[in-house]
Amino acid sequence: MGNPKRKLEHGTWIGLPKKNIVSTTFNDVKVNVFTLQSEYDYYRGILYNKPEKKIIIDAIAEKLNSQ
Repeated sequence: MGNPKRKLEHGTWIGLPKKNIVSTTFNDVKVNVFTLQSEYDYYRGILYNKPEKKIIIDAIAEKLNSQ
C-alpha cells in the first residue's frame, strides 16, 4: 500500500524491503500489503524522536502482541 520511504541522516531515502510484502485477498481482489511487523519497524524508525506520534507505534505494537 503505497511506497513508504524514510530519509536517512545523510540525506538518502530508504524504503521497505520487498520481502516484507505479502499477498492477501480483499473483496475478491488480490492485493500486496506490508506485513504488520514491517509497518511497526518502519514507523518506529521515522517517529522515534516524535513523542506526539508515539501513539501510532504503541497501537501497532499492541496489535503485534495480540497475534
